[in-house]
Amino acid sequence: MSTAAAKRVFNVASNGTTVLTNVAPYALAGAQFKAVQKTFTTTANSSGQIVLTFTPSAEVGGIVVQ
Repeated sequence: MSTAAAKRVFNVASNGTTVLTNVAPYALAGAQFKAVQKTFTTTANSSGQIVLTFTPSAEVGGIVVQ
């Protein structure tokens, strides 16, 4: 796993709409083994679901959704 800024970058879409772009956890946290929290507002689809899609543009180690 890479431990340098911009090596683990991803985008997040909610129900097909991009809500976060170029999220780089290491760069945002400033160190290894630190968590980063990003918040966004979204609306459920017609089935009452919120479908999150993570698209990595580099190595991604782990993502927690709460």
